[in-house]
Amino acid sequence: MPRAGADEAQYAAKLARFQEELEQLGSGASGLDADPAAFRVDDVPWINAGRTVYIDMYLMGDSAKMDVLNSAAVSSGRAAARGEIAALYGSGAGSLCGVRTGTVDLVQAAHAYWFSKPAGMSYAQLDTELAPSVQQGAAVIGDPIFLDTKLAY
Repeated sequence: MPRAGADEAQYAAKLARFQEELEQLGSGASGLDADPAAFRVDDVPWINAGRTVYIDMYLMGDSAKMDVLNSAAVSSGRAAARGEIAALYGSGAGSLCGVRTGTVDLVQAAHAYWFSKPAGMSYAQLDTELAPSVQQGAAVIGDPIFLDTKLAY
């Protein structure tokens, strides 16, 4: 999220520029399976910042692509855009999550819900409970091992 006192519109514009530069590389050079996206959120349960935060999402089919994305993000072609964001950056959190069920379409994403898997519920039961939502186009994104932890993309 932008540091306190930073111009939020400027931060958002620079983040969008950086992500557009990654998009232009294509999946082979960026490691991404879809165009990246950033979402402005006014209330995030795991960061009690009392102000707007941004959730950046970079979808990859497996964690091995992290090295490709990292190289692409810090290469000379994107160094300026990355540096401009870093100058406005305050703090944040990150997590490597997997798509549990459904298909993620970041362009169409309109809502996000964070939840914990109820204690004692199996993943098979969870999948059954969420199946109607997935059939209507939802996707379940979470840590593939510990879905009951806080989700931070």
